Amino acid sequence: NFNLHLEESLMNKKTILAAALVALFTCAASEAKADTIWTLKNIELSDGTFLNGSIDINVNGYLDKWNLTTTPGTLNGYTYTPNFNASINNPNDTVVTFYPGTYQGYLTLTFQNSLSVAAATDSIVSGSECYGWSCPNAPIRYVVANQSASLATPLPAAVWLAGSGLVGLFNFVMRRQVPA
Repeated sequence: NFNLHLEESLMNKKTILAAALVALFTCAASEAKADTIWTLKNIELSDGTFLNGSIDINVNGYLDKWNLTTTPGTLNGYTYTPNFNASINNPNDTVVTFYPGTYQGYLTLTFQNSLSVAAATDSIVSGSECYGWSCPNAPIRYVVANQSASLATPLPAAVWLAGSGLVGLFNFVMRRQVPA
């Protein structure tokens, strides 16, 4: 009778573990196509000012949302939001151009890798901000080289971390169980 109870208990725990693993793989697979959100924090410009904000690349590799702000210096500070189209020609592009509230200028950023490739960071190889009808002959400031955009922690990694914690907890409970 005790052995039957122990086998039933082990069977229930194995069923729970199997269900948890199925849920883990299902969540990870469904979230693997999540948007990629890049954060730019205190990216220094050549006039000692900064660029801050975020860029959201959708599951197809194109710009979805962005909110970038430059601080006043050689140029006035500007905010770049989806009110006007930005340009990224295809998911493999490394160059992104943003426009402020009018098309009288632009912010161009060139990354080492495509922004659709999820990595911890992506170096900004070059970039510039220009404002006026005669860009690039108008005042211009440049991104100081060797700075990086950071990737927010992707959800699939968090799901795997939580799943591995559940597996570890299950093993702990299984080893702790002592027959009475």
